[in-house]
Amino acid sequence: MVFNKEHLTPQGFATILGIQTSLNTGRTWIANWDFCQSVSLTRIINIAWLIGFLDAEGCFSLHLSINKHVQLQYSIEFKQATHDVSILE
Repeated sequence: MVFNKEHLTPQGFATILGIQTSLNTGRTWIANWDFCQSVSLTRIINIAWLIGFLDAEGCFSLHLSINKHVQLQYSIEFKQATHDVSILE
């Protein structure tokens, strides 16, 4: 749709919204768990996937403290639902 520029029309936009709202509906927690288990076994996680995952789900922060000494602390964190644990492992 994007390649054909159909997403720029009101009807194309409505179609995309319909697709978006139908994603993952009706899927139980167990179904999500099973899906994530199967994906983690069949997909190879490479650097491009990791960068995309951290970009979408991650938070990188820096904290600068200036007392007697200058300290710079950094952290990276990301959160997922429990059924995504196998992907994170």
